Amino acid sequence: MSKRLCSGCHHKRADHLFPKGHRLCELCKIAKKHGQKLERRELSSKTWIKRLDDLVGPLVRLRGACEDIRVHDCTRVWQWAHGLSRSYHNTRWLLDNGFCLCSGAHKFYTDRPLEWEVFLLQKWGEEKLREMKKLALDHSKKIDYKQLYKDLL
Repeated sequence: MSKRLCSGCHHKRADHLFPKGHRLCELCKIAKKHGQKLERRELSSKTWIKRLDDLVGPLVRLRGACEDIRVHDCTRVWQWAHGLSRSYHNTRWLLDNGFCLCSGAHKFYTDRPLEWEVFLLQKWGEEKLREMKKLALDHSKKIDYKQLYKDLL
């Protein structure tokens, strides 16, 4: 049995609950008929993370040039590289933590973490690298992805 997403309540419902040609499920349709609104489900953190990535990634790639410190032939395919790993959500969407690298440089540094550390030291300096690491490891407060998204807009 396949399921569709209701545009009213954002719940996944079985196909047979949607009248032919409608985007609202039967429950939302009945509620609308009686002047009521079903409570919309809050978007998941996974959805907000995807939206944040879709917002910040292009901003970093818009720099339009490889920020690599080595002299090499660029592939002209720009990618969003993170100074500190994407898994640290405190720093993941900071523009300071993002670098525009060509795909070749990105692969080079991904495979060579010691060279990446040297890259970060040259780009940021020792003090900023220490601050960024401290911020990345700060788990004292829960991240509000929705608010972060609004702040970045």
